[in-house]
Amino acid sequence: MTNQIAVVHYNPIDHIEEGEKVELESSSPVTAVEDTAPQEDFFEMLQKDDIPEASALTGAAASNGGATAASRVYGHESSLSPRKKAFYAISFVAVFAGLVGGLASLTRTNSRGVTDLPRVEGGGPPVSTSTFPSRLSYFNESVLNGYDQCDDLELDLLEAIELLGNITIDKFATNHFSSNYYLHSYVCRGGGSDCLQSMDDVVLLPPPEVMMREDVDSSAPEKESVADSPTSNAAGEDSFGTNNQVQGVDEADLVKSDGTHVFAAYADKLMVWNAENGTLLSTTVIPTEDDEGYPLCTVLETNSKDCLQEFDIWFKTSGLNEYGDAPDTVYSDGSPLFDIISTGETKDRLEYLLEKFPDFECSSPVPTPLGEAECYEYNPPFNFWWRWSRPDPITISSLMMHEEKLIVVASTDYSLRTEEDSMILRNQKNTRVFVFDVSPQAIPEDGTSPLTLLSRKDFQGTYKTARSIGQYVHIVTSSDLNLENILNRKLSPNNEQFVKMNETEYRSEAYTILQDTVQSLASNITSELTDIFDPSAAGDCTKLAKVALMLKAANDGSGSTNSTTVLPSFTLNSVLRTLSLVQSFDVSQGINTAGTTVSDVASIAATSSGVFLPMPTYTSNIYMSSSKLVIAGESYVQNPNDGEWDEHTVLLVFNVENDTSTPESVGDVPGSLLNQFSMDHYFDENTQEDYLRVATTSWGRWGLIDESFWGQIELSESQVTVLKMGNSIGGTLEMVGQAKEIGMGERIYAVRFLGDRAFVVTFRQIDPFYTLDMSDPTNPTVVGELKIPGFSNYLHPVNEDLILALGQNTTEEGWTDGLQISLFNVSDFASPQRVRQYVESSSNSISDAQYEHKAFRYLPDSKLLILPLSVNAWCGQPDFAEKFFDGFVVYDVDETRDFSKKFNISHVTPEDACNWCWSRDELSSRSLVFNGAVMTLKGHNVLSHELTDGNFRWELNLDYDTKEKSDFCYAWK
Repeated sequence: MTNQIAVVHYNPIDHIEEGEKVELESSSPVTAVEDTAPQEDFFEMLQKDDIPEASALTGAAASNGGATAASRVYGHESSLSPRKKAFYAISFVAVFAGLVGGLASLTRTNSRGVTDLPRVEGGGPPVSTSTFPSRLSYFNESVLNGYDQCDDLELDLLEAIELLGNITIDKFATNHFSSNYYLHSYVCRGGGSDCLQSMDDVVLLPPPEVMMREDVDSSAPEKESVADSPTSNAAGEDSFGTNNQVQGVDEADLVKSDGTHVFAAYADKLMVWNAENGTLLSTTVIPTEDDEGYPLCTVLETNSKDCLQEFDIWFKTSGLNEYGDAPDTVYSDGSPLFDIISTGETKDRLEYLLEKFPDFECSSPVPTPLGEAECYEYNPPFNFWWRWSRPDPITISSLMMHEEKLIVVASTDYSLRTEEDSMILRNQKNTRVFVFDVSPQAIPEDGTSPLTLLSRKDFQGTYKTARSIGQYVHIVTSSDLNLENILNRKLSPNNEQFVKMNETEYRSEAYTILQDTVQSLASNITSELTDIFDPSAAGDCTKLAKVALMLKAANDGSGSTNSTTVLPSFTLNSVLRTLSLVQSFDVSQGINTAGTTVSDVASIAATSSGVFLPMPTYTSNIYMSSSKLVIAGESYVQNPNDGEWDEHTVLLVFNVENDTSTPESVGDVPGSLLNQFSMDHYFDENTQEDYLRVATTSWGRWGLIDESFWGQIELSESQVTVLKMGNSIGGTLEMVGQAKEIGMGERIYAVRFLGDRAFVVTFRQIDPFYTLDMSDPTNPTVVGELKIPGFSNYLHPVNEDLILALGQNTTEEGWTDGLQISLFNVSDFASPQRVRQYVESSSNSISDAQYEHKAFRYLPDSKLLILPLSVNAWCGQPDFAEKFFDGFVVYDVDETRDFSKKFNISHVTPEDACNWCWSRDELSSRSLVFNGAVMTLKGHNVLSHELTDGNFRWELNLDYDTKEKSDFCYAWK
């Protein structure tokens, strides 16, 4: 008989639209295909994870709120130099081609001529035990119960680790002992009729939304005469606050100002200058030691380049390769630096060479370990293809201000080295918070002296985002777990105790080792978690939500979903994947003003809440209102009709009160988010209830049509869902209303909720602009629709009737045709109209503000719009000087007249942009207005111009002497 088979895999294709360029990314399930395999064989296969651990192809469209891989290759929203862009583009194509070739060689063709999955001969080996847990459940309201006893947490962790271990054993057994691999076929997700038909049809085409026309003028923006533009009321205008999503909730940013001073992040330095005249007042280098005083592991690092050069000269004259071996040496992992099986870590080449050739003496001092003391070192993940690049030890991630205190959030990728290196939770102390005194009398004036450090604290996890409401600060971080590497090391069939075993013997012995391992792993994780939340309160696990699965199986007909027949192989990505943390504190708490060293300052008293919730890496998934903080995570729900696993978004709502955040309610909506603007907290005056509104896209599916050819079997669509929050802790977000089938065959590009109205932009080849009536939470309704070429990435309210939009103009075929500014009149809500439009003349023109709303500055008094603008071109081209532009543009966007360009602000000349004389420090693209003068920050300098006539006032170059200070120089960006 013929059975419907749910083909699942470890690293699937996700978020791919018609002809869209693809890149390496994370996991999600795939589409069902029909097969003739006996049902029992399928269940045996489903209980295993036979998929090689290669990165998957995935759609780039979701990255950074809608940016695509092609846009990054062409320079969209990228700060890379043209040479680096070319290198990354070539590397991307090479990696893609290699992966495609590997996939094609591992697939087979079934009796119907359809590419299918290779199977283990003989019906498959025996499996260990049931891989579906009994204690763990899908992410629902039960997670809010948390843990009164740490013993319960340890039991849940034990079951989750055993689940991961069983899947690891299955994966290793099948891949090591079988001549075939259980590997998914390429499946295209998203709308479009030209999706790949088979692995043999793989082509690389830029998606319509990022295609660059070559038959149009790509020159730099023309500077219009200020005299030709109508005079605007810009004199004396001020606008220096952050462009926040929610009024009263300040978002962390890389630039802040008190109106007199400007504070800006510049890599590991905090720069302060006078807002009026640009005089540099202070430079504070963020300390690299942690809050306990532990330093970096290496010293004299600047001389490592010279030592490597000496090694290379020796190797070249001796006819050896770069690792000191014969030139024809083949390494199992591509390089001797990568030890995937034993340690899962990568060594620095110099460190490797010094260990291999202990008698080699460099003429220059080299980095040396600081004895056996605990210290911080950089261990790049072994699966990073750019692993040879060592990042800065610390960089500033964001700034916040309250009265006369500046909060600096810094990040480091360096990890603490201990004798046993036994930590399971990664990202120890990776987020470091400093509070500085920025009262007028405390700010230096010599340009080099640092600010006074008042207090600090290091937090677990990688920094995600932060918000502040008055004196209360809330920081969100996330931590990965090292479980996968630990299990791989212990259970690898290449280990000595397994080398002479057959598959059955390996499975039995590996399962015994797993049972001996899970208890200690669960105990260690429990101990690490309690240290995070309150080191002084041993055994307190009440701050952590319950461990849960990020997938929900369909009912198997018996009323229970706990069945091994529905557990997909991507479970490794769906349990204990990421620990998300909310850290809260009061910045006005008591401080010690003694000095600037670690030992002199007070520790910030903070509270923490945590949950194991996998965050998407491609977008900002955190929203905050004045009383609620929402974290969105990725999950999958099995469709009971066809057994497919559909992408869902789970929502955890924290109640925020002063300096505490408490998990309050949990919800689930179909599809995936675009960014933070896809969520909104709304209080309805009529019902006196709180609601969460969420806009998501459910991606289209591809599969067999009539069992004969490959095509699209389901269109992508978007929806806006309304969830009732409830009034008590421990509740479920109840779905009370939903507007469905928005933009069939398209995906969301922009969203804005404004009171009882909402605006949604979808795109594939044209830009439907939708208006939604949200006045009745139980019946959100699409009221109006306007179809026009192009798309918008960001929507900004001017007033109740006007919406300013920023995006790209496109041709009818979907080719981008230049940066586009649009003004929509929504006074007739059922019939929105675009009443004004401005398109840059260059088809290669883009703006950071398309994907970073903090770079967007609209001046309501003068009706001017200030945007960063880049026109990308390649150094060395004959017409490079005519095409290239990197700076800002001031636009007149008065609705009573045609939009026009007021003046350009160039931040670098074409000649200097191609000179490799810059540091790798970089200012983010931001603009501020003080007393009628616009200040722009970009790259390495700060410029000030009069808004009324564009006249130059002053420049502050933060990178003027890089060439003299360092041998390591970089291109402009």
